[in-house]
Formats: sequence, structure tokens, C-alpha cells
Amino acid sequence: MSLINVNSETLKINESGSVTGNIFFESSGFNFPEMLWFDFPVRLIGWWIDQFLCALKENSSEFEFWFMEGAFKVSFKAAGIHQYVVKFIDRGKIEKILFEDKVCIEEIKTALIDCGQAILVKLEEKDISCDDKNILESKLRELSNQSL
Repeated sequence: MSLINVNSETLKINESGSVTGNIFFESSGFNFPEMLWFDFPVRLIGWWIDQFLCALKENSSEFEFWFMEGAFKVSFKAAGIHQYVVKFIDRGKIEKILFEDKVCIEEIKTALIDCGQAILVKLEEKDISCDDKNILESKLRELSNQSL
């Protein structure tokens, strides 16, 4: 499994025109928020690419990926050359780190690109069109051209 996983078979457009589907993180056997988590994967991958690119461009040592549904976030903090400590956090009533691991920067970039491309392929197959799709295509091009 990849760091970020999307079950593209679950993608569908809701009444408000947003694409929903199954999206979650997997790190050393830990699934976050959970393997069957449903959210807005097209929008999330776009936001997460923005956060990742911003951190790279600003040479920032920290960045976060938030989910739209629930009180969940994934926090990344530099821990050496091209290495990050990743924390999976439940921001319920009391913020709690549920799991912590290390990942390399290339793994983050690859996961974002792979998920984004899988989403776009499935949206084409299902003939789903939305503004978020066009935005995601643009962000994926930018990320693909970004050196680490």
C-alpha cells in the first residue's frame, strides 16, 4: 500500500457536485483515520498538494494535511535530510497522537501523484466532471515538475 490510498471504485458525485470516496493513510500497518474512511478525495489531494508545494517552496520544515470530515490531521516535521516524522492526530475534545512513523519526502510526493492520477483516471472512466477535477489536474502538473 501507498502512504495515501484512494479506492477509486468508490468515487461518486454528490448532490452538491462534490466528489466523495474512500481515502486514508497507511503507514507501517496503521490506517488513518480508518481504512473505510469516506471524505472528499479530489479536493483533499488538491489541498494536500498545495500544502506540500508550499512547504517545499518556502523551505519549511513542517506542514499538515487536514481531512474535511472529522477532526483528523496528519502532521509532517523534518527529521533529517529528506526524512519526516509523520504524526496521525485525532483532534477530538483533546488532541491525541494516535501513531507516529518516519517517511521520506519522495514517498510523500509519489503518494500524492499516484492518488491524484488514479482519481483523474476513474473520473474520466465514470464521465464525472467538476471544478475540483480541473484544479487537481493543474496541481498535479505543478507537483510533477517540482524538484525535491
